[in-house]
Amino acid sequence: MVERLGAEGFMDELHNGFRLLMDPEKEMITAESLKRNAAAALGLMGETTITDEEARCMVREGDLDGDGGLSQLEFFSLMFRLSPDLMSASTELFFTAVAAAADEDDDGRRGVFHDRHMNTSKVKYN
Repeated sequence: MVERLGAEGFMDELHNGFRLLMDPEKEMITAESLKRNAAAALGLMGETTITDEEARCMVREGDLDGDGGLSQLEFFSLMFRLSPDLMSASTELFFTAVAAAADEDDDGRRGVFHDRHMNTSKVKYN
């Protein structure tokens, strides 16, 4: 998929996936939003829905800060960990994701990425 879309296109797809699954009020993927939004996506593909327990387990798998949901970076990290084929291109894609998230930073700090869910700041690499 990365070869077909390129790094930027693939990151756009991950971003779109995050937005599809997230709770818009909390700006994170919760077990509830995952179950609700995955049901809609799976229904389009003729698949069955996921259970409450499956949704909770999926969120727990990627919830690095223990806040009960997945921030965009936690979601990206989880997708890379669960997709071994991505590991060869992971460094480039990771920094593309961080740069994209930094560009969306609404507090105006150029060159610094702040993950409001993890309450940390990191230097933006280009």
